[in-house]
Amino acid sequence: MYTKDLGATLGSETGGALEYLTFNVLQASEDEYDQAVYNEEKMVEDTKVLYEMGQGSFGTNEKGLFKILISSPLEYLKKLNMFYADTHGITLVKALEQELSGVREGDAKV
Repeated sequence: MYTKDLGATLGSETGGALEYLTFNVLQASEDEYDQAVYNEEKMVEDTKVLYEMGQGSFGTNEKGLFKILISSPLEYLKKLNMFYADTHGITLVKALEQELSGVREGDAKV
């Protein structure tokens, strides 16, 4: 029925951060929330990594940000958002809005 690869088609139509977002969404499989896996230790690590990929660096590693955000369960992301705020004085959602200003509004909402 379809002869063109969806990823290739979207890749030719998008670029930059939107391209990274699109490919991560196409390849993602959201993990089930498991408190043993998504614990405080992981939250500390992800907060550090997300900060280093965004606010803590010159330039933004959109591909890395999207990979973490898209594969993480929603319940974990809500906790991570608040933990990020406690650590850096700004919510993860607000930090992402600032870092991803080049992505169309709504394309990268958590």
